Amino acid sequence: MKLRIEPVFLKGNCYLPASKSLSHRALIIAMLSRGINQLRGILDCDDTQATLQVIEALGGHYHWQEDQLFLDSRQIHLESARTLEVNASGSTLRFMLPILQTVGGVHRYHMHPSLARRTLAAYEPYFEMSRQQERLWVDGRLKAGEIMIEASQSSQFVSGMLFALPLLDAPSRLVLQGECVSVPYYEMTYQLLKEAGVSLTRQDARTFLIDPSNYHFHDGMLEGDWSAAAFIEAANFLGMSIDILNRPTSLLQGDREIVRLLQQIRQGSCQMDVRDVPDLVPALALAMALTPGHFELNHAARLKDKESNRLESVAHELNAMGAKITVAPDGLSIEGVDHLHGAQVDAHQDHRIAMMLSIAACLAQGETILNGAECVAKSWPQYFTVFRQLGGKCDEC
Repeated sequence: MKLRIEPVFLKGNCYLPASKSLSHRALIIAMLSRGINQLRGILDCDDTQATLQVIEALGGHYHWQEDQLFLDSRQIHLESARTLEVNASGSTLRFMLPILQTVGGVHRYHMHPSLARRTLAAYEPYFEMSRQQERLWVDGRLKAGEIMIEASQSSQFVSGMLFALPLLDAPSRLVLQGECVSVPYYEMTYQLLKEAGVSLTRQDARTFLIDPSNYHFHDGMLEGDWSAAAFIEAANFLGMSIDILNRPTSLLQGDREIVRLLQQIRQGSCQMDVRDVPDLVPALALAMALTPGHFELNHAARLKDKESNRLESVAHELNAMGAKITVAPDGLSIEGVDHLHGAQVDAHQDHRIAMMLSIAACLAQGETILNGAECVAKSWPQYFTVFRQLGGKCDEC
């Protein structure tokens, strides 16, 4: 979808979508609880639909009733001869893969090309994996004991093992290796597993002790998504006036840091470590691009392994609009400018790039043509509906 976006002042009230991270985890826990569970406020987007597709392929059944999802997981069988469709959802693939290998055997996956190029290296010591373009075959059985998992590539590998190890028949010790990144995300998994009755403790910051456990789904309304809120917060930082009516209040989501980090940018030139908040980089980069001073976003090299090479995407597209951004080996270097101009830009099939560019277009001088805007469906399908309700001027072209 190609949109023509005109500069405009966004104002009004909006509701955030439910947290995508919390929604994925709630679905996995409900699946493993082996019962009929009611999930309130689950995000319905491309990524959560991928998780639901896998659950259905494994024998689960679900139906929607307004914003409530009813999931029957009593007939779940982790052995599956079917090819499991995970689309472009890294969370779905990286969470499900070790869970399914607790029963061993070969599991087959089919995925979007953007996911096929993303790494699974942290799982290679434990499973045999073979790729052919968008297809993946995984063999091997996860066994209880000491599991060493590389934590420098993605927190999703840590969360995947945290989900899987309680399903085994003996205690396990999960040890994190390398530089830990996106720590709040696996801390979220740890907290939700505790609430679900899983027996696990921390030996230290890098070591989890996990006993065989039964899952028990804990019902609760899911809160709004701080990763999505980042773009609203950035818009307000740059002069817009938008009130979020369902602002998240818990401490589960690490991306709540957007508020503090924008305050830091307001103070002028700074260096920022984003290893734990990689999804905030597009919103932060836009805020920095239009603030006087020199800014650096560091410890962000793994953003090259997102839906797009997110460092290159941010720099290339904002530079096309007049920003001064350089891709560094470990992140981005940004010189603030006083304005952006309209341009033809591309979302690179990356939902967070599309949202960043839509806000940038509102602030630019002259109209902007945004190609690939439909990718927002990955995490916020109603984004451009909300955008228009806030006064955004965009039409398909």
